[in-house]
Amino acid sequence: MRAICALLIALSAAGGTRAQSAADADQAAHDRAVTRHMLRLQQARFEARNRGEPKARLDALARELRHAQQRWLQNHPVSAPPAAE
Repeated sequence: MRAICALLIALSAAGGTRAQSAADADQAAHDRAVTRHMLRLQQARFEARNRGEPKARLDALARELRHAQQRWLQNHPVSAPPAAE
């Protein structure tokens, strides 16, 4: 999970040196916000598990993290692997 978050952060920061249109800047800001949200959720879930919080709270945090990941994937679809020949 740590590698995924590092990749998401790197992808959201890419392209900062070139001139961006307003739409690109808005998308980049949204990407950074979703990425930060996912990192905060991951940390909260980890800390809640270590504190021994109830399973219902852990499940709620896991659901919220999955929802944030789905929002990320809506804007960054994973390309299909090349067909084997």
